Amino acid sequence: PEVDEIANLDADDEALVKYKQALLGSSVPGGSGDLKVTVLSMTFITQGREDIVLDLTTDLDKIKSQTITIKEGSEYRLKIVFKVDNQIVSGRRMRQVVSRKARSIGK
Repeated sequence: PEVDEIANLDADDEALVKYKQALLGSSVPGGSGDLKVTVLSMTFITQGREDIVLDLTTDLDKIKSQTITIKEGSEYRLKIVFKVDNQIVSGRRMRQVVSRKARSIGK
């Protein structure tokens, strides 16, 4: 649902209107129908190594040329920073592909 729709539902219930304003803000901009989620960066975090930050706002070819080598069996975390524009977004998925010597070995 669009933020405008949610903000205008139950407009006659004063308590609910105040609650929605607390959650959504008093001036809710309208949705433009454009891209709702912008992924800004991804950080590769592992112990014993400096964090690797990939800026995902740059050229796609530049991003694809960057590789991260992960030792087999090592534990790591991914931190993804994104921005949501004027919408409530649910159901996003992340697809991770692991490859070895240019061959995909896991998804």
